[in-house]
Amino acid sequence: MRVGGEQMLLKSKDVCMMLGISVRTLRKLVKQGEIPHLRIGRLLRFDPNALKRWIEAKVRSQGKVRRNRVLRPHAGDAIGRGEDRGR
Repeated sequence: MRVGGEQMLLKSKDVCMMLGISVRTLRKLVKQGEIPHLRIGRLLRFDPNALKRWIEAKVRSQGKVRRNRVLRPHAGDAIGRGEDRGR
């Protein structure tokens, strides 16, 4: 979110949705010092630019990003046996 042309800090729920993780997992990452964050009193806030750099660094450190695999039918599946071919 932008206000007056400046990027706003993100709340925990926003980061969880963005990363597809639970609040519990986010808190664990914060506690371990794994994810960049700010504490304002008891509140946690996240700089979107710092998160972007953190994600990019994670991707680089893990090598190539795995693409979704193509699922192949099992031998017992109808497709594998030649049944139900749109008839």
